[in-house]
Amino acid sequence: YGSFDENTGLPLTTADGKPLTKSATKRIKKQYDAHTKRHEKYLLKEDKQEEWTNDYPCKNKDKGSKKNSDDNEDDDEDLFVQLIAGSFGKRQGLQLVSDMGPFCHVIEL
Repeated sequence: YGSFDENTGLPLTTADGKPLTKSATKRIKKQYDAHTKRHEKYLLKEDKQEEWTNDYPCKNKDKGSKKNSDDNEDDDEDLFVQLIAGSFGKRQGLQLVSDMGPFCHVIEL
């Protein structure tokens, strides 16, 4: 593109210096509006995620120095499961695999 509008940042002319056609301007404006809408949605989602993490702080933070081994056994129960909010990697459904052969049900009468 050759020149851009100072207010909106949308292109006004092609690289050759010819003004953009009405259809090209309309297409670019439509793409810009769609991008703006997706970006606002992303920002709202990010704000909600921050609110959620602030409402439910992590229970298992570093507690500083350890006292003795008897107290550590009680602390291990709190550390058994740690939940972290978010989506990591590919989402996969539950898959059950039996490596011990076919299922067999025996009924004695």
